Amino acid sequence: GEQKLMIANADGTEPRQLAARRGDEIFFNFPAPGPSWSSDGKTIATSIGTSNPQTMSVAVVSVATGEITVWDSQKFSWTNKPTWLADGKGLLMLAREAEGQPNQIWQITYPAGEYKKLSNDVWG
Repeated sequence: GEQKLMIANADGTEPRQLAARRGDEIFFNFPAPGPSWSSDGKTIATSIGTSNPQTMSVAVVSVATGEITVWDSQKFSWTNKPTWLADGKGLLMLAREAEGQPNQIWQITYPAGEYKKLSNDVWG
């Protein structure tokens, strides 16, 4: 009934709950890989959405406060681990707009959370 986003020290000590989702609200959809840390360690990006019906978007979670900011201007049927760009000004991910459609490469600006499709081909 609950999914938790947990963090801990690099050696596994001092685990703590950063945020939680309940009911049909989910953080990421298996088998998609999990959350992605920003290079400054202050923010975690993760797929987020609902399981019934299944819709996914991306959210960022503040490591300091656990505050979740959902970027839901674009809904997907599936997303794969949003990964930070080296400059920290955005993320890249694979996503499927609707069931049966191929995955596409998407860019998301940070901190605005604006989505832009970068491909129109089939991606794994």
